[in-house]
Amino acid sequence: MNVVPQSSGSPTPEAAKPTLSLAAREQRARAPRRHGLWAKSASELHLRHYKSGRLLRRLEVVLAEQGRPLSEEMILTARAMAELAVIGDQVYAALQATFRKSEVPSPKLLDAFRGIRRDQLLHASALGVTPAAKAELAMSMGGLQRMQQERADAARERIRAKATNRKAVAR
Repeated sequence: MNVVPQSSGSPTPEAAKPTLSLAAREQRARAPRRHGLWAKSASELHLRHYKSGRLLRRLEVVLAEQGRPLSEEMILTARAMAELAVIGDQVYAALQATFRKSEVPSPKLLDAFRGIRRDQLLHASALGVTPAAKAELAMSMGGLQRMQQERADAARERIRAKATNRKAVAR
């Protein structure tokens, strides 16, 4: 039997490393996923990148269908918003898990969640996908459309006036 001396000088048997059960190994493998904000495992980072890429592509499709495709400058903002959405979902899931256990969530987790959602809202308003930004865009586009309609009406009026002048001169 191996003995390891303690500071008191009396020898004690060396603690054998326990073998982990399959459930314990799986739990340790999933441990970084519990708090997605602080995840550092390669698989979790890859999954986060994949999800944010899918969200970005979907956002590009939806905005293109609305007639507002993303410009080169807006893609970086859209990617940041998608990454924040994925991280925010993971932090929200961690909060929900603490609420299901009837525990008080850590203030650090709550502050992180609030900050992520606030930053995500800033990016979304910069892209024009929040309700307020959509309303503002519709008003500005409505004003633009009204101005274009007025110009078109004025052009039609000028054409009619020229046509009536030609008829009058021809008689």
